[in-house]
Amino acid sequence: MARGDVAVSSAPPITLWTFQHLMHWRELERVGRLRRGSGHVTNVEPAWRDAYAWMMTQMQERISGYCGGFPMWAWASAPPTLWHESSGWPLGTPFVRIEFRVHPSRVLRSDFDAWHSVLHPSPLCLTEAEDAAWDARQGPFDAQPADVRAAIRATWPRIFDLDAFARSPLWDAHEHARDIQAVVEELRFTDVVHTTMCIGRQWPPTFLRTP
Repeated sequence: MARGDVAVSSAPPITLWTFQHLMHWRELERVGRLRRGSGHVTNVEPAWRDAYAWMMTQMQERISGYCGGFPMWAWASAPPTLWHESSGWPLGTPFVRIEFRVHPSRVLRSDFDAWHSVLHPSPLCLTEAEDAAWDARQGPFDAQPADVRAAIRATWPRIFDLDAFARSPLWDAHEHARDIQAVVEELRFTDVVHTTMCIGRQWPPTFLRTP
């Protein structure tokens, strides 16, 4: 076995937390693993689908053994409280907070706030000078020339350089403790450490909202 292989295999597991609908937890209990099929993209806001597709290309490049599955999201830093998270789930919806541990080779971690540069396509700047230079370019992402759009996309992999935000004057003061998210392709029942059941409390419920 190569020295690099030894280092990878001996790396300690990472603790993550994910929030899943109760039916998905039941599927994990029944089948032993949980994945997101390509059809899951229909649950994503249309404006964000390109960002999710980009994340999948990054998973292909950075996760060993990735098979093209849709990303399953988790928190790598302390997750939101159940009270906070429940406000984002429709009233009465049963969901589960799953604490699990996986080998680092199965995980792709990124900065949650920086991820919004990918969701709302814009350059991810780390210095004031860089930010000012991009501000001088007017117009939305889709209106930019192809070379400019490519240059913007080239800044997005910075979301994975978690140490860069601590060094950046634009980001270091933004948050005392940064929120780190993660994506995995598969959650296995054997990965699970602990579960907590909860009920959504979002108000007003969907059927009472004004179109």
